[in-house]
Amino acid sequence: MGDQHSFDEATLLATGVSRRRFLKYAGLGAASIGLGAGLASCTTGAEETSSTAATAGTTSTAATGDTTQASGLSRVGKEDLADQAAATGAKTIGYVALCGVCAGTARMIKACEAEAERRGWDLQVSDTGGDYSKAPGAFETFIQAGVDILVDSAIDPGALGDSVSKANAAGIPTFIESAPWAPGFECSVNQNTYEMGQKQALWIASRLQGEGNVAVITFEPIQVVARREAVLRAILGAYPGINIIETHTVDPTKAIDDARKAVETWLLKYPQEGDIQAIWGGWDDPAVGAATAVDASGRKDIFVIGNDAAPDVIEMMRSGSSFDGDIWVDWESMAVELFHQMDLVVLGQPIESRELYVNQPLISPHLANLPAAGTDPDPAGTYYVWPNQA
Repeated sequence: MGDQHSFDEATLLATGVSRRRFLKYAGLGAASIGLGAGLASCTTGAEETSSTAATAGTTSTAATGDTTQASGLSRVGKEDLADQAAATGAKTIGYVALCGVCAGTARMIKACEAEAERRGWDLQVSDTGGDYSKAPGAFETFIQAGVDILVDSAIDPGALGDSVSKANAAGIPTFIESAPWAPGFECSVNQNTYEMGQKQALWIASRLQGEGNVAVITFEPIQVVARREAVLRAILGAYPGINIIETHTVDPTKAIDDARKAVETWLLKYPQEGDIQAIWGGWDDPAVGAATAVDASGRKDIFVIGNDAAPDVIEMMRSGSSFDGDIWVDWESMAVELFHQMDLVVLGQPIESRELYVNQPLISPHLANLPAAGTDPDPAGTYYVWPNQA
């Protein structure tokens, strides 16, 4: 495979997976690809937890723009504990974000602000601007300020040094979102990156019928992006006729413009139909930049797939853009789930699972599953594959 990275995960194959249904395997053969900590709980056999609303780990609800339901259940289908948590008193949450200007993180912050407001809590955000070296200092500042709760947003726990252990020593419950669980954190509310990478890879391979040239736009320091990319490369590597011919590492703080310029260069380098056929964006921002360049060129032989499915991207897909496939990330449900786990800790109750995931369907006009304007894709909600047994 052209432009290959040294991923041992190339042994991962798509064998036995239905491309039509894009079956949900949270683990996605974690044992064979060895992609690291926090996946011990994501076993394929346990994935049935998310298949029906009757199972304990399933919290999917009908798509809605409301954070809470009239039934008293939260958006994720669980008892709404916000009032009980609010009754314990005001709380200050220190929220350290890897890239606050990235579209998905911005939506997550907005949803978290709404959840904090419901409880009368104060959410204070520190944005590292994509610079991992600033993360430990941001954590230290919040610890010294005596915040009540800490949240790591998309920052690899390994980049935090001893900050988490210091938070633990100070008695500050610490959570992580958009990154996998690690020791010292109460729990992770995350995207199932292995499943996402699988869906994206099979989408590309199926459309190319096993033959074609692919370009990748990534930012590997973001762990969820790196994991999606690893799975993508592993699965595409099982197709001898598919080659990854270009890889661009984007500046996450200006990903749209950076990706657009990179793709404009590729279009000049590969001017003939079939020279380049698919572009994978590590998340929506670079995918939007890629599609902007492709659409402006008039090329109809190239398609783009991304990850997040923000409302503006859904409208791009509806308008006939080359960006015509995306994985929806339900940021609102992630925020509700994150705060639900905070509520449990504040109320002295155990968390439900170390790792909780958001539902993430692949949506596309080709699948006839774009949501109506102003509504979310279906299904909304979260799930886990193994309960907390601590």
